[in-house]
Amino acid sequence: MKPEILDNIPFNVDKVTVLKAMRLRHQNPTLEKMVEELLAQARDITRPKAVYKVGRVEHIDENSVYVDGVKFTSKALVKNLEKENRAFPCLCTCGQELDAIKIPAQDAMRAFCFDMIKNLALYTAIQYLAEYLKKRFAINTISHMNPGEFQDWPLSQQKQMFTVFPDSAELVGVTLTDSNVMKPEKSRSGIYFSNESGFESCQLCPNVKCPGRRAKYDPALVKQMTGAGSAA
Repeated sequence: MKPEILDNIPFNVDKVTVLKAMRLRHQNPTLEKMVEELLAQARDITRPKAVYKVGRVEHIDENSVYVDGVKFTSKALVKNLEKENRAFPCLCTCGQELDAIKIPAQDAMRAFCFDMIKNLALYTAIQYLAEYLKKRFAINTISHMNPGEFQDWPLSQQKQMFTVFPDSAELVGVTLTDSNVMKPEKSRSGIYFSNESGFESCQLCPNVKCPGRRAKYDPALVKQMTGAGSAA
């Protein structure tokens, strides 16, 4: 299957959502006004995007698996795909359009607010793609893994993700640098898959202070899926 591009993803983030994501302990009228101003600039130009493929899963061994003809090395990914014959490699991004808004380098607070808006634009694309895949392919429960989330699937594996999407710049405007940094920076690569166990990749990540955590770190599951101890 050729890549399918989702480039008409609605961006409906409001001030309350941004402020909640920032986890402020006290009301700050100055900050709230700043968020309103930035959203007014961003709302009309923000274009979150996603691209995915239906990839055939071909198992190799306990360490590696082929998805869409590309070899990925991760014991956890192998275990998650061991009963699957297809998976969905993808790229999601906040979109290049937000780069048109320039924040003065010395305005740290405004930069922080804008960074959160970009994060939410990326999250919008990620969530939209997940729901789209569930509906289109009649998947009850869908999970995903992203290179770099934990030691078992390092960030260097993003090179393989971009092998799946060699035309990523033309498809969704995303590129990968030699140091494995995606541009725009608020972009994410990963693989979605059907999963009835309720697996969340956060269960394998020891960064307990991560603001995007969706599930509690589970050292026992880390050992079960990767053979590693509970240390980061």
